[in-house]
Amino acid sequence: MTDSTLTSSNISLGDFCRQLAQHCPTPGGGAAAAVAAAIGAATAAMAAQYTTGKKWADREHISQEMIARLADVQEQCIALADADQQAYKNLQRTWREKDMPTEEKEEILAEALNIPARLLACCAEECLTLHEFLPFCNPQIQSDILVAIHLLAGSGRAAWQTVLINKPDKHVRHKLAQHINAIEAVEADLR
Repeated sequence: MTDSTLTSSNISLGDFCRQLAQHCPTPGGGAAAAVAAAIGAATAAMAAQYTTGKKWADREHISQEMIARLADVQEQCIALADADQQAYKNLQRTWREKDMPTEEKEEILAEALNIPARLLACCAEECLTLHEFLPFCNPQIQSDILVAIHLLAGSGRAAWQTVLINKPDKHVRHKLAQHINAIEAVEADLR
């Protein structure tokens, strides 16, 4: 078992996948979901790039806004991948350190829930945004927007599973389920 101090933002995708495949608790599923979401956002940004220039002058402002937005989403998702790894390491401490103060343990548990909840919310929001952008996208590359939506939807569903593992209370669970419903509505409309 190895413990890497490398972060998702400073290693290649191949190295990340090799680390993920190791008998080591991090990176794990939460980080994988966040990286997949970042790839979805990057895919959509590429499609938006192809909806710029003279031919697309009537919608270039929409595409440029989308490109900037998706760059931020990519960074946010990579940061969530790194945060998920740290949160899991902290969660492991709660299992080992029997004398950990209750307040510290509660903070760690809250963060372990917060990270996948943030990823889920992000994925739902971006699925909706990309669904709205789809009619404006260069028709020759709309399939890449669809790929991006499905990558983000899959990442959102994966984050939902991590949320459920962290046993949120009924109110939080109900609130977060609205994001899953939004993702499912977008995908249903695409069928």
